[in-house]
Amino acid sequence: MRLPTRLQREIARLHFHDPAKSHRALADSMGLSPNTVASLRKRLQKSGQNWDALRILDDPAWHEALGTHNRSVAQTKPHPNWADIHDNMSRPDATLTVLWQEWRETVPSGIGYSAFTYGYRDWVRDRHIAMRRVHRPGEKLFVDFAGKTITIHYRDGRTVEAQIFVAVLGYSNWTFIWAVESQSIAAFVECHVKCFERLGGVPQWVVPDNLKSAVIRRTRDRIELNPIYRACLAHYNTAALPARPRRPKDKAKAEVGVQIAQRWVLFRLRDRMFFDITELNVELALLTDQLNRHPFRKLDGSRQDRFEQTERATLADLPPTRYEVDDWRYSVLVGRDHHVEHRGSHYSVPCDAAGQRVDLRFTANILEIFRAGRRIALHTLAATRGQVTTLA
Repeated sequence: MRLPTRLQREIARLHFHDPAKSHRALADSMGLSPNTVASLRKRLQKSGQNWDALRILDDPAWHEALGTHNRSVAQTKPHPNWADIHDNMSRPDATLTVLWQEWRETVPSGIGYSAFTYGYRDWVRDRHIAMRRVHRPGEKLFVDFAGKTITIHYRDGRTVEAQIFVAVLGYSNWTFIWAVESQSIAAFVECHVKCFERLGGVPQWVVPDNLKSAVIRRTRDRIELNPIYRACLAHYNTAALPARPRRPKDKAKAEVGVQIAQRWVLFRLRDRMFFDITELNVELALLTDQLNRHPFRKLDGSRQDRFEQTERATLADLPPTRYEVDDWRYSVLVGRDHHVEHRGSHYSVPCDAAGQRVDLRFTANILEIFRAGRRIALHTLAATRGQVTTLA
């Protein structure tokens, strides 16, 4: 298998995070081929090992456990008549799972469930047929920035157009609003951390729009997520499922949430003057709480009621520590003096790593050095350039 080991590990983490998720969904979240994801997931299932056992393996042990080698097999399998499937889907209580099982009983060599579901959805999309979207409790959190901003007049004379982050849970429509000074990756991560903490848990998936803080590059066949954003979501044991360009239904919850936030919250602040972003966030929290407790027009209860009664219990637990923004440098060459350079300073590694390639993970305070997936050194970052840190 030609897939880099670090991406194999990410596929494995997402597989054990949500085993029921389709290959296509995991592939979309990582910008990989669904066939690649499917191949590795089969190996994971065949190995019989869990994530706790696999995550501690270094790269050689990982390849030994899963038998990942370069190999690809192309197969052409029969497909169903999608018009017949669509006719059956219009009947009460119909599900794609049951229809696929019934079809496979008559065509044992036919396509698998993942290819079946996405083949049907592609057929529906090509014919511009509307499909009703049903959101499960705790499944998706839709996030975006509002188009409108709020001006902050700092007492030192600066003015900043505060960006308004909006997050909406797919099932309950519970809404979170937070103001930051920019749409930078650090601010974007801050918004997610605050949102997860306010929720008291973590959804299975986060659905962002294609802003640069989330998606660095997107082509027809590949999505490249911002590595800091990916690391943040991995810390909270969730993952991104970016909305597709020119597919408004993918992010309908976020767009409606932004619209409601602008009308219910931001409009009420139109004549207010703020001198500090903390002051603004206090006011946003009060108005958002009112929004969440406001009764629905066509449903019983409110956003807060649906969240408390059903959705809160389905969220995953928060990790014991808050995420700290980190970054990576891959395949960095270690010098013959068994030190590696980072931002003008040098840090030691074990002598047997001299002349080899290592990966560096660094935060505002620490530097971790990995070789073949195993950490081999941990340093406190030097305060100034030109320092040499050597551990005995």
